[in-house]
Amino acid sequence: MSIALLLSAVVNMLLGFNKSFVVFLVLWTLNGWFQSIGSAPSVVSLSHWFGRSELGTRYGLWSASHSIGEAITFAGTTVLVSLLGWRWGFIGPGFLCVIASLVLLRTLADRPQTYGLPSISKYKGEPELHSQTSIGKHQMEVIKNPGVWLLALASGCMYIARYGIGNWGPLYLQLGKGYSATIAGSMLAVYPITEIVGSVTSGYISDRFFRASRNIPASLYAVFVIISLLALYFVPPGNKLLDITALALFGFSLGGILVFLGGLMAVDIVSRKAVGAAMGLVGLFSYLVAAIQDTVSGYLIDSSKTVINGTTVYSFKLVFTVWIGAMILSTMLTASIWIFGFNNPNRRRRKDTIAEKVQEQVIVADMQ
Repeated sequence: MSIALLLSAVVNMLLGFNKSFVVFLVLWTLNGWFQSIGSAPSVVSLSHWFGRSELGTRYGLWSASHSIGEAITFAGTTVLVSLLGWRWGFIGPGFLCVIASLVLLRTLADRPQTYGLPSISKYKGEPELHSQTSIGKHQMEVIKNPGVWLLALASGCMYIARYGIGNWGPLYLQLGKGYSATIAGSMLAVYPITEIVGSVTSGYISDRFFRASRNIPASLYAVFVIISLLALYFVPPGNKLLDITALALFGFSLGGILVFLGGLMAVDIVSRKAVGAAMGLVGLFSYLVAAIQDTVSGYLIDSSKTVINGTTVYSFKLVFTVWIGAMILSTMLTASIWIFGFNNPNRRRRKDTIAEKVQEQVIVADMQ
């Protein structure tokens, strides 16, 4: 993880000194690859040091880092570019990431067992999934787990709405609501702030009030995302306070559902030895669908425009239908995990514990 961050830092600094488009494209691709390495190891580390009853709270705090980093980047990069030129928009963050990678190398702890400590499951008295099974077999079981696939699809649908508003929100507020570019930008700054609050509180809420069960709070957060999207579309232009409220609700509920669908629910239903594989599968689907969304949304917006008295008028009805429909489908997929019992790790753990005891008895009998 620290090496990947260091490589990303070096690539960023090289971007600041580059003028070739082809080289820029190669470096940009490498940068995305190196940055993608940070998510799964983070969750692996969390799952090895915190028990299931407290993992949601820690995961929520960690998940807020995306929004916090994004906010700092917007502010810091703007200052650097305005004072020193565009190159420092890459070089400055590169230097910071070099420092962060060195700190990470010295401070991020390995698994508890490497320090002579018991596993977190044994320490907390929690059953372990397939404790004697190889990591490769755990990872194959992730691929065979229908619950993880349903979560990946639900997350992908959620990402349609997430990046729909994130990428096309400024255009919608200007052309659909009539706000200026400056006002639209300032209004959109509300939802990343409330997204941080939603991320931090969602895991704690599920740990504290739902006994580490994620399904009910995940469904509630998803419903609030749908409500906020409906409000953004149906509130008539000129109601700035209502639009800001809808954006705030969207950010808060999105932050919560990102915690649950973005990985926490998948981590809950797989072995700790395979949480990285589960995160990778969910992340792969999420970003693939997000990439497709950008093209589809752009096409729908462009195809819905009309010219009236020489003025181009845009309709956002079709694209909002897709965004809201995607969130409804995401909510249904999340509920199906609950309905069909794929979310119940206790049932699997009981089954696995019985299998392990039988295996241990067979081994003892053979030894005798």
